[in-house]
Amino acid sequence: MEKITVGILTISDRCSRKESIDESGANLVRLINSGIVKNGVVVERDLVPDEKEEIKKKLLHWCDNLNLNLILTVGGTGIAPRDVTPEVTAPLLDKKIPGISNLIFKKSSEITPLAALSRGISGIRGKSLIVNLPGSKKASEECLTSICSVISHAVDLICDIKENVDTLHKSMNKKQSKVEVITEDMRVRRSPYACLKVYEAQKIIFDVVNKLKREKIVNLENSLDYVIAKNVLAVDHLPPFDASIKDGYAIISNDKTTPKTLLGSCAAGNMPDEKIIPGCCVSVNTGAPIPENCDAVGFDFKKNDLLMPAGTYLGSSAIGLLAAAGIMSVTVYDKPTLAVMSTGDEIVNPNEALKPGKVRDSNRLTLISMLKEEGFKAEDMGIVKDEPDSLFSSLTKAFEISDVVVTTGSMSMGDRDYLKEVLKVDFDAEIFFGAVFMKPGKPTAFALLNFQNKPKLWFGLPGNPASAVVTTHLFLLPALKNMSGNKRVLPPRVDAYLTFDIELIERPHYHRGILSYENGKFEISTTGNQSSSRVGSCLDANCLIEIPHGKGVVSSGTKVSTLIIGKHF
Repeated sequence: MEKITVGILTISDRCSRKESIDESGANLVRLINSGIVKNGVVVERDLVPDEKEEIKKKLLHWCDNLNLNLILTVGGTGIAPRDVTPEVTAPLLDKKIPGISNLIFKKSSEITPLAALSRGISGIRGKSLIVNLPGSKKASEECLTSICSVISHAVDLICDIKENVDTLHKSMNKKQSKVEVITEDMRVRRSPYACLKVYEAQKIIFDVVNKLKREKIVNLENSLDYVIAKNVLAVDHLPPFDASIKDGYAIISNDKTTPKTLLGSCAAGNMPDEKIIPGCCVSVNTGAPIPENCDAVGFDFKKNDLLMPAGTYLGSSAIGLLAAAGIMSVTVYDKPTLAVMSTGDEIVNPNEALKPGKVRDSNRLTLISMLKEEGFKAEDMGIVKDEPDSLFSSLTKAFEISDVVVTTGSMSMGDRDYLKEVLKVDFDAEIFFGAVFMKPGKPTAFALLNFQNKPKLWFGLPGNPASAVVTTHLFLLPALKNMSGNKRVLPPRVDAYLTFDIELIERPHYHRGILSYENGKFEISTTGNQSSSRVGSCLDANCLIEIPHGKGVVSSGTKVSTLIIGKHF
């Protein structure tokens, strides 16, 4: 099938009455057009109230007359009195597909227990697949993401496209990756990658990601934590009329006459009846218009003034200024989407009982939480075995739904570390570096590839917990902030004084520490044992102490360069 025709039907009383903007429907159009559903193209989009007959009429037209391949309804799946989408959909279906609804529920319930209150159903009418999605922008995106990988095959089955069905079934029964499994004695134990300095690796990353910035338009109420991509000009004067900023008396500025005659008063919200003349004044309240002839009136800004330049971070104060200026939408740098997975045969999920030789995976939750703290959303892709086919399959799914894929583990030269080989051979990735002269984090890698005609990034982080955290601060987060338009992307640097001794080693060392301001200067204490495998070495850490390589000891009291990390300094 060349194209999967998609219709998006938003069901909402408030949107129908124009009391609210249909952000969910617009977001689904964006997702479909970005390729989240293979070969999907939106050909119909409409908006109806929570009225059974209107919903039914639209669904029947799209199924029976337009023969759309996929119909996504948005909204009306809850338990409120006006939520009727499942009741309208159910009798129209020739076959129900509970598995799709179960996939949606499984994903949603992992995010919020409120998913239990959603009643959306899925099924087939004629040659059309109908899926009920919840109404919120966030929930509808999460639900579509959870089923996007099965939609194309479902449409092939519904439309009886045997060639596509047979091709998929054959591919499922044969080796997917071109990388051959090799025995331990065949493995080359020396890394082919030059060991770069940290600043060299960062420069390579920034050179690549600088070309990958995207822009989008967001409503002002959804603009928090974005960065403006285009200059914003004032559309009106502020204030829009001559106004007083405090209670007082309005006069002509060079009128030296005393005493003055009070002509009247003006309160906020009213226009003055009086015109100021020499020897007179008018009482004005804060926010009230100033009478004519007052000649020392200032302003915040004028129409067409540069209100905010590109690169401005949209915090609460910036949003307040835009609201005061009547700017209700802005062009911002889009944030990249991410997928995070852990690799390794030895790791299990945190909720599983440990068997001999197994360890619990802490990296995924740690990294996803770090990304969330910095305003980035990441999909949890689970644990992937160190085996070419498994890596190929999981990476394919990850690249389908994200701009940036982050993996931890499989970065050494062991006989079971196939990750970089799969990326090179199966995805034609350009791996820019695979080793950095630092501790912890030496095996860190970075690559760019083209997937379904779109650029994708890969960050390969070491599997040791402390290594993954340190390299996230030094490489991953700066890259994401750069792509999001931020001006300051690297951790801020301060000089501080050690309160303990540090032994020098053969590589530059990023010692996890606790920075405080004591006795008129910055001082640093240690988080303890700095083994890269020790999860606790990052606990309470709010800085990375940059220790050069060499021999000897850096003594307590020495001034050292320190990078501030996290949000708790």
